[in-house]
Amino acid sequence: MPIYYEHADASLTATGWEQAEFLHREFRISGLRDRVELVVVSPLTRTLQTASGIFGGGNFTDTTDQLAAPLMVDNVGRCPRPAISSANSPPFVALELCREKLGTMPCDQRSPRSKSEIQFPGIGFSNIEQDQDELWKPDRRELEEELDKRARAFLEWLWSRGEEEIAVVSHAGFLTNLVTKFGDEAVNKTVFANCELRSVRLRKIVTGSDYAFELTAA
Repeated sequence: MPIYYEHADASLTATGWEQAEFLHREFRISGLRDRVELVVVSPLTRTLQTASGIFGGGNFTDTTDQLAAPLMVDNVGRCPRPAISSANSPPFVALELCREKLGTMPCDQRSPRSKSEIQFPGIGFSNIEQDQDELWKPDRRELEEELDKRARAFLEWLWSRGEEEIAVVSHAGFLTNLVTKFGDEAVNKTVFANCELRSVRLRKIVTGSDYAFELTAA
C-alpha cells in the first residue's frame, strides 16, 4: 500500500471547518461552552484546529479584546481561515495520550511541537515532551493492547485533574476504543463520526487495593 507523506499531520478541510463552526454556534447558544473548564486536545493539527474552532472566541480580528493571544494564527493548514481568538475561552492543553492510533498512517504523524506552538499560541504544549514525533513509526502500527494501555493512562490523567467539566477533542479510532473498552452497558459504543459530540461521566471503582475506571452515560 503506498504511503502518502504529503498528507502528514493532515489539517481540516472546508467541510471540517464548517462542522467545527456549527458546533461553536450550538455550544454558544446552549450555554454549554461556558460550562467547560478545560479543553484537552490531541496535538495533531486537525484536532488543534477543531478545538480552536469550537471553543475559541471567534475571529481574532473581530474581538475587542486584543490583549488575548490568538488560539490559532492566520492560515494554518491547507484550508486557510482567519486567526481565532482565545478571548473568554477555557484553558487548552495538548496531550499525547489522546492521539489517534499510532504508526504507519502519515496523517496521524504530528508536526514538531515548536511549529504547533507558533501556529497555536493560545494552547499549552508543556505536556508534549519531545519536539519531534518520536511515538509515530512508519513501519509499525500501535498494537491493540498498547492502545488500551494508553487509553487507561489517559483516564488516569483525567481523574487527576481538578476540573469537573472537561472537553476532549480527539479522534474516531481512539475515542471508539475508549468507550468500547471502558464504557458501561448504557454508553454508545458505535464508531464516532467526524465532529460528533458525546457526553460521558468518569468513575473510579475501587476494589480492595485495586481500582478500575468506567465511563457511564451522562
